[in-house]
Order: sequence, then C-alpha cells, then structure tokens
Amino acid sequence: MDILVIGGTRFVGRKIVEAAVSNGHPVTLFNRGKTNPDGFPDLETIVGDRTGNLDGLKGRKWDAVIDVCGYWPKAVEPLCVALSESVERYVFISSISVYEDSSPDGLTEDTGHLLENADANVEELKMEMYGGLKVLCERVVEAHFGDRALIVRPGLVVGPGDHSDRFTYWPRRFMRPGPFLVPECRDHPVQFIDGRALGAFTVLATERSLSGAYHVAGPTPPVSLGEFIRLGVVAGGGVAQPQWVPCETLVEKGVEPWSKVPLVTSFTGERSPLSTVDNGRAVGAGLSIRPVSATISDTIEWWKKERSGTEPRWGLSDEKEQEILMAVKMAASPP
Repeated sequence: MDILVIGGTRFVGRKIVEAAVSNGHPVTLFNRGKTNPDGFPDLETIVGDRTGNLDGLKGRKWDAVIDVCGYWPKAVEPLCVALSESVERYVFISSISVYEDSSPDGLTEDTGHLLENADANVEELKMEMYGGLKVLCERVVEAHFGDRALIVRPGLVVGPGDHSDRFTYWPRRFMRPGPFLVPECRDHPVQFIDGRALGAFTVLATERSLSGAYHVAGPTPPVSLGEFIRLGVVAGGGVAQPQWVPCETLVEKGVEPWSKVPLVTSFTGERSPLSTVDNGRAVGAGLSIRPVSATISDTIEWWKKERSGTEPRWGLSDEKEQEILMAVKMAASPP
C-alpha cells in the first residue's frame, strides 16, 4: 500500500511510520519539516502545512492517509477536502479522551458519552477542550469519508521514545536505588498502550481496510497499580523500594493525581473511565498488547541511553518526593 502520513516524525507518528516501513509499504510524509526533519532520510517528505499550504499533495494518489496530528477540526477539514478523491481510506488518530469523565467502566466504542465541550473555532489547544476537539475532528473525517474512515482511539501512549514523561516518570524511579513514593491505592486500575503496539495495529487495521472506531488501550482488565509497581521494581533490578503513602497524606500535601503522580487518576477511590476502557474490538481485529514488564524494561533501557541524568517534566520533583517521604517517616516515628 502507498501510505501518506501526516506528521510522522514525533513519538506516535514515528512508531506508525516504522511499522509501515517494516511491513514493506512505501511511505510518504507530509509535514512542515521542523521536527526531526532528518528522522527518515530514505522516505519522501512533502513539506507543507495542513492549515495553509497543501500544494504538494495536488496530483498525487495514495491508498491511505494516516493523520497523526489532527487537533482542530479546522485543520482536519482542509486535508479531508484535498484528499477526498486522492486516497481510498482516511485513518485518524484520535484519543480515548473523547469521553466524558462520568462514562461507565468498561467503555466500548458504541457506548456514547462523547464530549460536547469544545468550540470548533478555538485558537488555543487547552487540555480541557482536547477531547472535545478530537470529537469534532472525528466527525469531520466521518462526514467526508463515511465507511472509508478508520478512527483509532489510543489510551496513554508509552514506551521507548516517549518524551512526555507521563509514563517514563515511573521507569526512572524503578531503576534508581532507594525509596520512592507510591500512593496507597494498590487496586487503582492502570491502562496504557505501548507506542509500538499502537503503530503495528494502526498499520494492520489500514491493511485490512477496517472502518469505524477502535480503542487501542492496555490490558482488559486493567493492571492494578500494585502489580504495575511490583513488575517495575523487578524490571529495574530490584534496587528501588516503594514507600506506600496514604492518599489522604498526599491530598494534605497538595499533591495532585495524574499530573504529580502519573497513571493515578484519583486519590479518593473514584475511577476514571479512561483507565478501564474495553479494547475487545481492537483485540478481535488484531491488536497485540505487549507485556507490561516488557514495556517497562524497554523504557528503562531507552531512558538510560537517551535521557540519563535528566529529571522528568511530569510528576513529583525529586525534592518534593523526598520532602513527603521524610514527613511520613517523622510522623510514624515515636516522640
């Protein structure tokens, strides 16, 4: 298949391109040429801008386009118009963030509960509108391509190459000797998807001309936080020592879940539906989930080579973590 990839030079895009090339497909990239422009020197790159300069796409045809970086409907619409007669299938990388927080556990693609909180004309991409804007983008793609549209809704994408630190926060701690902070909510469900699994499924689904929406998320049922930490400590060589801190203590210290303690969506026992989605449709279509331990181990090795000596931009700082652990230790010591 001749595949056009919009973007393709950052984390998720790179994994999709690598999977497509590995499967023997000719790949053309379309991007602004600003991020990792030399990442795929053997592939054709058309330099342009999805919001203003689509001239390089004129007169060309592809079997499929994979849109990795569509965040605003007004940036998806021009591409759909330009490619409606030029490609057979439009693959849009969306997100499980398209759902309301009040959605039920075990969310399926047909459950509904899609967000309606975004203004199509908003200029700035704010996180509170991210999911709603993805909903609007999906609708643009479906309006133009109908049953030729494939919507991929990944969960948190992790693994080697992930610079967001929303996951790599933990592997860094697993490989570091000594105590590290973990909230005392061992049963909290955790889901994520290895970027390589996402790339492989996206290409496979494109090859099979699938249509409709698919959840590309971690295991069902989710792995518990306690099991994730256990596997991580083993993967890190057994040198890290988890210190389980009561959730109420973290609340008292002003620690926020997710942003300061990645993968944990709540300290109050509430479960986000985004940590419990049903991936049965994707698994039935060929999604292969990598073992959690393998993703952690591979991320540790990548971190050692690419990020050694740096501190994650996401999660607790080393100083804040040690401050809380010291306070807990002192509170537990007899006067």
